[in-house]
Amino acid sequence: MPIRNALIKPLVRSSWRKGPGYVSHWFGKRCDAAGLTTVEVPRLRRVYVHKRVAEAFREVLLSIAAAGIDHLIDLSDYGGTYCCRKVRGGSAASPHSWGIAIDLNVHHFLASDDTEIVKTGRTNFHCAAHEVAPSLEALAPFFNAWGFTWGGDWNTKYLDPMHFEATELTVKILEGGLSKDEHRYIETIREALGMPPLGYGTGQAIKVVHWVTGDMLAEFELPAGIRRLCENGDHIEDQGKLYVE
Repeated sequence: MPIRNALIKPLVRSSWRKGPGYVSHWFGKRCDAAGLTTVEVPRLRRVYVHKRVAEAFREVLLSIAAAGIDHLIDLSDYGGTYCCRKVRGGSAASPHSWGIAIDLNVHHFLASDDTEIVKTGRTNFHCAAHEVAPSLEALAPFFNAWGFTWGGDWNTKYLDPMHFEATELTVKILEGGLSKDEHRYIETIREALGMPPLGYGTGQAIKVVHWVTGDMLAEFELPAGIRRLCENGDHIEDQGKLYVE
């Protein structure tokens, strides 16, 4: 289950195991350039990430910009996305090896007087909970709304608040397949942020209904790739219906 204690947990970092709880099951081989792409995004201009979740990276940064808080992303302290390496201080493959993670505000901390500071010489990797920067706390829900796990939420003694990582929830949001509980969880986050409900690309059916007779003509899942063309469609958001003449 990708949600534990009301938080999104990361996939297990294995480069060869194929079970649904493993990164390789959803994103294939690590360090595979064929699975990566460059996508244009606000603030950071472009990021190099896994093709399967590239749209989610773009949507997260678009939503952050739309909320007027993209200035919280410190361009001078950006840690990047893809990097073929192991996790810091360990032998497991880093999720950055698949291009599914992004590090932001790498040196941001919360000072003892509750003001945010940037410390040189130390990153916030393995920082304590009382050191997590407000900028990262504010950005985290926007990533959660697209199924990303946040290192500032991980249930460990030391956290990794710079780190945001796509999960199977991210894939399901884009391609369909969220369970009812997963869908409810994501929608609760989106509602709190004032974001529109998903309504499509999540396993929910879209009904095509005749405008005059009210007869249902077809029922299908609207592909995530054409979502933007239908944002102003008839009742797609509130009823899951598209009316036609």
